Amino acid sequence: MKKQIKWFTLALTAVLTASSFVACNDDDDDVKYSRAVVTLKTDASTGRPYMQVDDSTVVFPSNITAAPYGGKEVRALVDFTFDDNAAAHAGRSVTVLRLDSIRTKDMAPSLSDNTKAYGDDPLEIMNSWLTVWEDNYLTLQFQTNFSGARTHYINLIQTAKDTLELRQNANGDRDGQWGNGLIAFRLKNISAADGKQMVLRWRSYNGIRTIKLADLKR
Repeated sequence: MKKQIKWFTLALTAVLTASSFVACNDDDDDVKYSRAVVTLKTDASTGRPYMQVDDSTVVFPSNITAAPYGGKEVRALVDFTFDDNAAAHAGRSVTVLRLDSIRTKDMAPSLSDNTKAYGDDPLEIMNSWLTVWEDNYLTLQFQTNFSGARTHYINLIQTAKDTLELRQNANGDRDGQWGNGLIAFRLKNISAADGKQMVLRWRSYNGIRTIKLADLKR
């Protein structure tokens, strides 16, 4: 597997999230490393940055001393290797090889006319390790048609106690090539118990589809 990850980056106001380790072997130099979607966090008392890999796993980057992205808590795609002195820390120590932030945003409010406010253009949610619900974030790998002529807007809204809706406003840009994207949403006000009963709903190119958040757990 190559270290270089290639996907179309869309101009979106909302995008992506996911997690779990993927062991990789680079074909160029035979360097083994791990890849994961993580939450970048900062220890409030020490200012030390760390990465939340899933609901219970934390790792500490040994080669990053200052919190990236202005200390904002965001989701990110990271390649890393474990350090030899990992046992010296409460969590394992890692060396970050590559770090790419994922567009991370809060949910939007549900309004009287959500279609007018947020659009109802189709998109596909990909069944991949990048699509995941963990650490109070919903990370989605998605695919949609775009030409690049206009900005696409993607939002997540809660329309009922047990229902979330993913909405896309393509601004009339519904043709062109297929493009992949990632986006993450903070689900801070949804408890783990409520999340287990919650359904994600979206309009695909083949009609309305749904999936339980619990099925997106790793």
